[in-house]
Amino acid sequence: MAVLAAGCSPAPIGVVTMTELAYTPEAIILPADKPGFPVRLVNAGAPPHDFSIDELGAATVVHPAVLPGVDVTYPLPVLPAGTYAVFCGAHGHREAGMHTPVMVR
Repeated sequence: MAVLAAGCSPAPIGVVTMTELAYTPEAIILPADKPGFPVRLVNAGAPPHDFSIDELGAATVVHPAVLPGVDVTYPLPVLPAGTYAVFCGAHGHREAGMHTPVMVR
């Protein structure tokens, strides 16, 4: 489990790596109610991947397709405290197991 937040640092201090049908780390902890908290998304896989959160309504895509070999730092929307499921919305990826819990505290 990785903690992507420590205090109020404005810089990303954690990384989510996307590979073939997996996110690393397997569980992510983010700060609650912090607008624009930066998360670094790294696609170390061959196909494009994304970072979507179902529970935010209408399968919110936090970041659309991150191309292979690319990494982006993305400011997250405000996330209320709770547990969410992050998944890849690319065709068949979620069904093949590309999802992980996100705990927002």
